[in-house]
Amino acid sequence: TELDQLKEKTPEYFICIDGDGQIPENSIKDCLRELRKEEIDAVLAKRTNLSGISEKRTGIESFELSLIEKKYSKTLPDGQCGCWGFKYNHYANNKLPLTAEEFEIELDFLINVLRNNLQYTYIPVKVNESTTTSFSEIQHSKKAIFLMKNLNIEKNVLCATAREFNEGKGGIPNEYMEMLEKINA
Repeated sequence: TELDQLKEKTPEYFICIDGDGQIPENSIKDCLRELRKEEIDAVLAKRTNLSGISEKRTGIESFELSLIEKKYSKTLPDGQCGCWGFKYNHYANNKLPLTAEEFEIELDFLINVLRNNLQYTYIPVKVNESTTTSFSEIQHSKKAIFLMKNLNIEKNVLCATAREFNEGKGGIPNEYMEMLEKINA
């Protein structure tokens, strides 16, 4: 039947890797190996030594990850490495709706994995070095707005949380803090 033919063409797994060549090819194999395990629904990569991103982005990503950790009471070693995958049936069954439009896709994926209690694991990835990887203010603001919407965080709470994070752990650049204040205005 037509449905059977469609099922034959439906992939079992979906694996996404960063498009700028920083993710080594063997990471795809590692991701696939984990996805083949029956008990695993999703795979995330964790950068070894937070390699592959600029110092500015390290602080921002740590803050973004802390918001997700707080919401779901989880400790997450990474969430935006540029390498992730899942069993396709979860997407087809709307457990991973993935509504993000741009660079917030990894946050979208991580939030949906946690929101839907999917079983996940991490694979270590040695990302090729880059100290210039950065987002524009518009891209950062889209990610911040995405997190507010998907984690149900008010603007003023996001700004206060960022200030508190910066006073404790530090690492959020002034430009990012200013961008958050603009969103809050």
